[in-house]
Amino acid sequence: MLAKFITKTAGYLHDHGRTVMFWGEYPLKPSDIPSLPSYLVNGEVYGPEFDSAFKAHGTKQMFFTYLQGNEDLFPNYYLLPPSKEYNYRPMTQAASAHYRPQRGRMSEMYHEISFWPARKDADLIGVDVCGWGGNGLHPETFWLGFATIASWGWRPVTPSACEAMNSFYHLFYCNGAHDMGRVYQLMSTQAEFWTSSWDWAPSSAGKPLFGDSRGVFKLERPAHDQTLPLPPVPQGEYLRLGFDWGKANARRVKMAQDSMTANDELLDLLHKNLRSVEFKKYNLEVFLSVAGLYWQNIQMIEEMNEINGVLERAQEAATHIQFERAVAALDRAMDIADTIREQQNPVLNNVTETSYKRWCPRVEEANGRRFLFELNSVYGYRVDRALGPKYLIEREFLVLLGKWFRRVEQVRNQYAKAHNHPVKDRTFNW
Repeated sequence: MLAKFITKTAGYLHDHGRTVMFWGEYPLKPSDIPSLPSYLVNGEVYGPEFDSAFKAHGTKQMFFTYLQGNEDLFPNYYLLPPSKEYNYRPMTQAASAHYRPQRGRMSEMYHEISFWPARKDADLIGVDVCGWGGNGLHPETFWLGFATIASWGWRPVTPSACEAMNSFYHLFYCNGAHDMGRVYQLMSTQAEFWTSSWDWAPSSAGKPLFGDSRGVFKLERPAHDQTLPLPPVPQGEYLRLGFDWGKANARRVKMAQDSMTANDELLDLLHKNLRSVEFKKYNLEVFLSVAGLYWQNIQMIEEMNEINGVLERAQEAATHIQFERAVAALDRAMDIADTIREQQNPVLNNVTETSYKRWCPRVEEANGRRFLFELNSVYGYRVDRALGPKYLIEREFLVLLGKWFRRVEQVRNQYAKAHNHPVKDRTFNW
């Protein structure tokens, strides 16, 4: 059926002078290939059996590859070692069309394109290098991959991945560029920590998934969202904490603290290069706005740890009948939560303003049309969940820090009233 559809559609386009590209893969079988017009161009290679059959049929093909898969903020040009990721979840190509490379993306693509068996099995005419806006990365993060990966299609094996990357830095930024390899390494590894520093849980916001590109699931599967455990809410006369947040999250906090040093280095290098490079200053502005997201995430984790420490002091004070000290500690915990909110807003505003220098904003209503918030049930693209770049911090809204704040405030006021201290009514717009 697919072969018949392709033939009918391609015939119309071919008759009107078009070169027709298509996706020659499942559910097609090699035995279906002779029924297709030979003038088609297959936009991908698909293994020795398919590639040899396409070549025998006179169908030309292209390498299909990509510089970005499931990455959230920056491509995996460089990789953190698994020991440096809080949640390390290796993913193979067989498990997902958008997989995490086993080495840095450039090294992976260098080996793949230079030594792919398709070089002898297929009649190749080019390379298709993809980066998906649906995952929400800014297109300015893609240029390194677009330039270097495409070059190996014409000239495999040489230059090496490292040489090609360094040639790109010189040509792209020209005079005044400093330590660009380190900039890209830090942008990549900090993005990995940004993602791995949170946990994954079944989504309460996304639709259940009925299938993917490989087929329909026997049973619907829940989408997954990222989540960060909040400190416990104190309970009772002695402000008891229901669990030891600090112990449960000690490794996460330590890794965030270690990551802050790398973030400081990255911000220093970006500011230095922004002043000195001859070309592509906007590119570095985008990098700087994304690096702000890395910083804000690290700060949030450290401040959650600080909140937990303050709540432990409140519990200790209540146990020793130190009412004023206990109330002050609860106030301090809410102050820190307010700091998290205050840090979030300027970071998001900076990303938004920087992106909109080149992007047309997606707004709720324009030209008589309204944007439809309707999530699909095959893949939960983050960008579809919010207008503008708010999707970049959507996981923070799902944490429900505002609900936590109100519960702590309620406990605080009950405790304060019981011990003749004034109550407070604070606004916390999360």
